[in-house]
Amino acid sequence: MQIRPSWSNPAIPHPAVNIPAGASIDQVAGQLEDLWEKRTQGEHKAVVAIPTERSWRPTQLEDDVLEIADAIMDAGGLPKLVYVGAPPKEFDALAIPGGIDVHPKNYGEEIGPGMDPKEPDPAFDDLEIGLIRDAHASGMPFLGHCRGFQITNVALGGTLIQDIPTEFKPREGFEAKYGTPVNHRPEASRRDYVARHDGVQLIVTEPGSNVHALVGELDSVNTVHHQGVKDLSPQLEVTAWGLDGMVEGFQVKDNPTQQGYQFHPESLRYGDPRYQGLYDGLVSDASAWRARQG
Repeated sequence: MQIRPSWSNPAIPHPAVNIPAGASIDQVAGQLEDLWEKRTQGEHKAVVAIPTERSWRPTQLEDDVLEIADAIMDAGGLPKLVYVGAPPKEFDALAIPGGIDVHPKNYGEEIGPGMDPKEPDPAFDDLEIGLIRDAHASGMPFLGHCRGFQITNVALGGTLIQDIPTEFKPREGFEAKYGTPVNHRPEASRRDYVARHDGVQLIVTEPGSNVHALVGELDSVNTVHHQGVKDLSPQLEVTAWGLDGMVEGFQVKDNPTQQGYQFHPESLRYGDPRYQGLYDGLVSDASAWRARQG
C-alpha cells in the first residue's frame, strides 16, 4: 500500500472553540463531536478515534488534537474522542496524538532525572497501550504522532529515551557523516503551534516506505519532543531517520497501514500539503479495513 498524496490545501477551518469553564471531558467530547457530525453531514468514509487525556481542554484552534481532527475530516473521515472512562465507541482507525511523557514502568524502567515524576498518567498509558495492541492484533490502521509514536513502540515491546538532551548520543554512522547536533525541542515550536507549520530538521526516509512515497528521500519536518525511541520494537521497521540517527518514523512489519512519526504532520500539512496524504491514506485504509470486517 502506498500513501496517496493530496495536493489540495487544507480548506475547512475548525469550528470556533467555546468550551465552558469547568466543563467535564464528557461535555468537551460531546460538544466537539456534535460540531464534527455537522461538518461531515453523515458523509464520512470511516470513523477515526483520537485518544485524549482526561485533562484536555482546547482553548485555541491551534491545538494538536483539533488539528488532527481537521486533517481527518479533510480526508473524509469522522473523528471521535476516546479517553479513560469514555462510553463505548465504534471506530475504524486510531490517530494517536502527542502529549505527556509515557511512564517508563511500561518498558521496565524507573523515572529518571530528565522526567517530571508528576507528568505521566498511568491510566492514560494503559488506555492507549490497550487500544494500540488491539488495533495491531486486528489489523486496524493507526497513525501515531510524537507521544503516539513513542507509546506505539512501547506497546509493541520497545523502549524509550527518557530525555534526549541528557541521554541521547548520535547513532554510530550518523555522527561522522553529518556531524551537526539536532535540537529536537526548539522553544519556538513548543510555545507556538503556528511555528510547527514549517520544518526545521531534515530527515532521511527509507525507500519503499509509506512516508518515502509521500515526501521522497529527504525532507524537512518539525520537532517538538524530549523523548524518543531507544530500542525499536521487533514488530516495527524504521521508515525515517533524523540526521543524528534518531528514529523519526516507523511502520509495522507486513502492515504499513499501522505507522507512526516522531514529528507532527497535522501541523506540517499547512505549510506542505503533501502531509495531508498521511490522513487521506489513514481514512482510505480505515474504510477498507471496515469493509473487510463484514
